[in-house]
Parts: sequence; C-alpha cells; structure tokens
Amino acid sequence: MADLVNGSQVDAMVVSVPPIAAAPIIADLVRLRIPVLTETPPAPTLDGLADLWKAVGDSPLVMVAEQHPYLPVFVALQRLIDQGVLGEVSSASISWTHEYHAAALLRRLAGVGGEGSSVTAIRASVPLVDGPDRSGWPELPAVSQREHVTAVLRTGDRSALYDFTETQWFNPLRRRQVSVRGSHGEVVGSDVTWTAGGEIMSAPIVRRQLGLDGNLEGTGLDRLTWCSQTLYRNPFPGSGLSDEEIAIATCLVNITNPDHPAGYSLADACEDRYLSLLVAESADRETQLISRAQPWSAALV
Repeated sequence: MADLVNGSQVDAMVVSVPPIAAAPIIADLVRLRIPVLTETPPAPTLDGLADLWKAVGDSPLVMVAEQHPYLPVFVALQRLIDQGVLGEVSSASISWTHEYHAAALLRRLAGVGGEGSSVTAIRASVPLVDGPDRSGWPELPAVSQREHVTAVLRTGDRSALYDFTETQWFNPLRRRQVSVRGSHGEVVGSDVTWTAGGEIMSAPIVRRQLGLDGNLEGTGLDRLTWCSQTLYRNPFPGSGLSDEEIAIATCLVNITNPDHPAGYSLADACEDRYLSLLVAESADRETQLISRAQPWSAALV
C-alpha cells in the first residue's frame, strides 16, 4: 500500500472490496495517515468487526460509506426531531432498506447509541409479483416466494420496528415507509402532525423538484420544506443527481473536506452490522436476543 501512494497527494482512499478483505487495507491506510471511506459493512462477522476495531479504533481517518442517513428525506426528518417538533421520540419504524442500512436509520431516528437492546425477529416466505432487477423488468410476469423479515428492537423505553421484503429495493409493489412517534407529534411518510399552543397542527414536508412540467431551472431536487422552513437544500445544485447519488456524494465530501462535520463513523457501522447480525440470528433461532457491550460501544454518541 505504501508503494501505491508513495509520492502522491491523496485526499482520501475509497475501499470498495468484499468485506472479508477490507480490514487489512483499512489498517494499512490508517498507518499511512490517509483518510479512508470504506464500504458497508466494514467486516462480515462480529469477530471481524472486533478485530478491525482493535486495529484502528476510533480513528477520525475512517468513515464508512453508509449513505442512507444522508438521503434528503432523512436529513430533513432528523432536523425536525432535533428541533423538538415531535417532543421525546419513543418509536421509529422503517420499511425501506435491509439489515445494517435499516439499523443505521432506526438508531438515528430513535436516538439510540450503544445501549443494550432486545431483538426479536421473525422470518416468513411470502408470495410477491416479480419486479425489476439491475437488468430491468422480467420478460414475463411471475410470482415468486420472497423472504420477509420483521423485527422489533427495544432499548429502554424506545422501540424500533424493522420490516423488509427481499427485492424490495426495486419492486414498486413494496413502497418505502418511515414513521417516527414522539410525545408531541408524529411523522408518517411526509406528513407531520404536532401540537403547538394547545392546538393540533398538521403539515406535510414538501419536495421542490426541478424540471417538472414547464420548469426550466434544470433537473433534480431543489429543497425540502416544512411550513415556512427549509429543512434540506440540495448541496449539489445543477448536478441532476438522484437522492441516492446526493447521499453518496455527501459521504465523499465528508471524508475529503476537513471543514465538514464528522460523517458516519466506524463505531456506528460496527454497531449497525452487529444489530443486523442479531436480527438474522433471532429469526433463525426464533427467540429474543440481547445485544451486549462491544469494543466500540463507548465511542457511540
């Protein structure tokens, strides 16, 4: 690795290899003081996560390319939560993405760090009309059996619900869903209900999308607003990027620009992978499991 970067001006290195091969590359780059953005998950097993943490620890040089918390809709939702619009958050539910990606969203929305959590999961085989995959739509419509996993994670008095059906990323018959409930309100999808001055209020989060109908400002997201407030503004105006691409680009900016706030950390990635492993094990064994403190737990906010 030293020979590869010798004499070069390296802003950061992106590690995109199978998880089982990532750890030694990450460790080498940290020893060379080179910022690293590594793919998810950073290691495939709990032992692998512990070994990687032992090698690099809570180094600010390491971030993980978990884009989902940086999707515009979740940045906007997190801002509402941080402003206290919903009061004290007690639960969050996600049917959007799978495993560690979903854990990353649920922990943030529910405000969970590295505390011990109970995990109860069930797995079923369900029929679903085939949707498109990376190569496009199937030539003939067909119904296939798909794995459906539901899990409840409880941390103190907060709960998180995970729901995902295999192939849901592409299948339009499984809409992406998110909800967050708090003491003073809730968000379901883009609809916000809250109490203010003794009154019950309701208003949606509104997306301003360029290039629709007769709009000539370009294409892509402009901003997300709620009432009179801008919750999110596209940091890459005029790029025409999709929301997913905006989120991934944000990960790249976080690792290459020292003036940006810390991105998704290795500690977060390890915890979210750990929880996803517990979900799978709970479903396999048909029993409740309890998460335990791990080497990275103290580094979680």
